[in-house]
Amino acid sequence: MIARSDCLQLLQQHQPTDPSESADIRRALELVSTQEQFWQADNQRSHLTASCWVLSPDLDAILLLHHRKLSRWLQPGGHIEKEDHSWVAAATREAREETGIRSFKLLQESIFDFDIHSIPARGNQPQHEHFDARFLLQAETSQLTLSEASNQLRWFTFAEAAEILQGEAVMQRMISKSTNASEFAPNR
Repeated sequence: MIARSDCLQLLQQHQPTDPSESADIRRALELVSTQEQFWQADNQRSHLTASCWVLSPDLDAILLLHHRKLSRWLQPGGHIEKEDHSWVAAATREAREETGIRSFKLLQESIFDFDIHSIPARGNQPQHEHFDARFLLQAETSQLTLSEASNQLRWFTFAEAAEILQGEAVMQRMISKSTNASEFAPNR
């Protein structure tokens, strides 16, 4: 189970790059500080989620999946499980499950990007918010295995990703942050 203190520390250490991300961090600090079920999916108003911004082995492409339920191109990610011992572990587990890649290198110990987004009502689940931390990973291989959660899974160059994600400010923000990915991997 993830610890409240670890989540608070990661949120407090994150350096937002725009006013929207700053506002989302403030809301997340309040959520984690005040709600008992801050990470549990059965908290149907809002809860933390964990995602990864996955770069290729050569740091020149971004891995995106076309989400089956939301019908959008997104980064791998999802709900935190009781067995996850940290926010990063949850994000990495989600990346493994959704891409088939078994091994990743964590390029940054801190949160790479943070966003709050609304999830539409579906079945007996009401509309709710995901407070989503994205961690920066480098894949050890470019070989992919499609999961049931996705219609498609593929690598995009930065330019291709920017084109396909036009109009999605948060996704464009992450592309912008990752175009200098070599700074995250000093041993290359």
